[in-house]
Amino acid sequence: MSKNKAYEKSIIREILTSKARFASILVIILLGVAFYAGIKSSGPDMNKTINKLYNTYNLMDSKIVSSLGLSDKDIDLLKNNDNILDFYPTHSIDANLSNINSVVKFMGYDDNNNINDFIVVDGRLPKNSGEIALDEKVLKLNKELKIGDNYVVESDEDTMKSFNKKSFKIVGFVKSPMYIEKESRGTTSVGKGTVDYFAVLNKKDISMDVYTEIYVRFKNVQGLEAYSDKYKEKMEENNNYLKTLYSDREVERVEEIKSEAQEELDKAYLEIEENESKLLDAETEINDAKEKLKEGKLQYEQGLKEYEKIIKDGQSNILEGKKELEKGQVELDKQKENILDGKSKLDEAKKALDKAKQTLINQGIDPNQNTGELKSNIENLNALLNTYNLLSKDIKDTINKINDKEEIPIEKINYWKIIISNKSLGLGYLTEYINDLEKSPGNKDLAINIADGVEKTSSTVKDNISNLETLLNGITKYQQGLSQYNEQVKVLENGEKQLEEAQKQLDNAKLEITQGEKEIEAGKVEGKKELEKAKLELTSVEQSIKEAEVEIAENKQKLLDAKEEMKENQDEINDMKECKYYFFDRNDNIGYSGLKDSIDSLDSIASVLPVFFFLIAILICLTTMTRMVEENRGEIGILKALGYNEFEISKKFVVYASIASILGSVIGILIGCNILPNIISEAYGSLYSLPKLNIYYYMNFLIIKGRIF
Repeated sequence: MSKNKAYEKSIIREILTSKARFASILVIILLGVAFYAGIKSSGPDMNKTINKLYNTYNLMDSKIVSSLGLSDKDIDLLKNNDNILDFYPTHSIDANLSNINSVVKFMGYDDNNNINDFIVVDGRLPKNSGEIALDEKVLKLNKELKIGDNYVVESDEDTMKSFNKKSFKIVGFVKSPMYIEKESRGTTSVGKGTVDYFAVLNKKDISMDVYTEIYVRFKNVQGLEAYSDKYKEKMEENNNYLKTLYSDREVERVEEIKSEAQEELDKAYLEIEENESKLLDAETEINDAKEKLKEGKLQYEQGLKEYEKIIKDGQSNILEGKKELEKGQVELDKQKENILDGKSKLDEAKKALDKAKQTLINQGIDPNQNTGELKSNIENLNALLNTYNLLSKDIKDTINKINDKEEIPIEKINYWKIIISNKSLGLGYLTEYINDLEKSPGNKDLAINIADGVEKTSSTVKDNISNLETLLNGITKYQQGLSQYNEQVKVLENGEKQLEEAQKQLDNAKLEITQGEKEIEAGKVEGKKELEKAKLELTSVEQSIKEAEVEIAENKQKLLDAKEEMKENQDEINDMKECKYYFFDRNDNIGYSGLKDSIDSLDSIASVLPVFFFLIAILICLTTMTRMVEENRGEIGILKALGYNEFEISKKFVVYASIASILGSVIGILIGCNILPNIISEAYGSLYSLPKLNIYYYMNFLIIKGRIF
């Protein structure tokens, strides 16, 4: 037991001491397995992924088309049919758009339909009339297009009859499971022969009498892979079933078309007969018009005499009116001159006022201020001046009444002190003097100085009063002048308005006279026009009769031609014997069959190419293991000498290679199955509009790989 443990440790030691050799075997096996697993699983992964898309968006199994269009009777054959899972009749229009120089396939959208569901890339599908969703391929042709833009359809007259609207709002960009190939959108019989892109309209915006195609899904192919042989076999049976189901419709459809055409011919016969009757009625009406025209001539001659009298009286009245208007205009012109003189004088007064205003403003005085405040200030200063004068007079009278040795009565000094101490009188600077006088009541010079100080202050107040009175006088004069100016402006404006009103009255009178002259002139011409009109009407009626007779003859000939044409159409309808019905399946779709060929090619490559990687990996592994055995010959000899048999000795090399192979295979499977299919799918994504690849692990060939290594 201890011998085996020691040998197992030697195996582990061998791996640790030869990491480079072990890693090289592991990497070689990893690359071979990864490449084989990746290539081998790429085709099935793409197949399952695209099959999931077909099932998710309900790609049709078959498409029915008729050379004469499809009717409701064609749809009735599919209703309540045990073989049919679902069907969808629709309209499509291949239009060569002249405004954008593109051939576009317009398809109707019905939100109740579950076949060939559109894949919304951005925005939404056209749920309302007037909306459109465009193929995402259009963005390669016009990168400026965006949701909310206006899309205009302009084509030939016959094509435009199939559209109920010409302008649509773009509400989304979409893809279709019918167009897996990125570039091809199929062929067409219009324009350059190929469709540039498709567009989806609300079914209400397409106006067609017949359906253009019917898409069908069958019950017996549900759950089958799209590209499987079983699906192909079932679809061959289904297409043969459809051909049998519609075998009688080729004849029936011709009969339907014949019946509809016969109805149109019958309507044409009735229309021609109605036109003949209308022409006969027109002849009767023309004869009646001749009689009425004669009566009109007599009425015109009588009216012309009345016109001449009215014109003569009107001309006389107009001459009188013109004379009165001339007199009024002369008087009005005089009044206008007086107004202009008044304006000139007011302008001069305004200049003087503006000059006085500017003078006041330059002195820092607001010329528009309220003078009441100035008057109040003058009154207050006069009251203050009176107080100063009374105080000065009282001081001087008191000094004059006493002799040189007498003192000034203390009552007087206290009285003066009270006045001087009043801060509102502005005599605070004399407080020191009055205090000294209170201490030295006999100092008359001090009292005289106080009186002089009061008089100086009084003189200043007088100057201020004088300045305020001058200012008040200037502002008052300005404001009075401004008031007078404004009153004169109003008077002048009122005079101008009165003149304007008078001028309007004169102008209106002139217009009335002018209008009267025009009416008279019109009256002169009117009679002549009426007579000429009557003559023209008579000529026109006579010409109309001739034209009507020619028209009747032409219509009779047209009737004969129409009968001949209807006979030809009748013969053509009778000769109509064939209506072709065509049945297409998915293999008729270029993108569908092209992707199948690509997947088949990938499977073929996967069956051959990885073999070379296997051979290279096997050779490298054999070479590496052979060298390993050669390097360990000495150790092998020692092991034999110790009693190990060949199986026990070889176990070391088998375990060594097995561990490297198993690890390399597991990592290679994980890397190959996850990375290489995505790379191949991205490469095919340049040709086909493929969904995101789904990764699957296939045990059948994974087991084969494990056995090889």
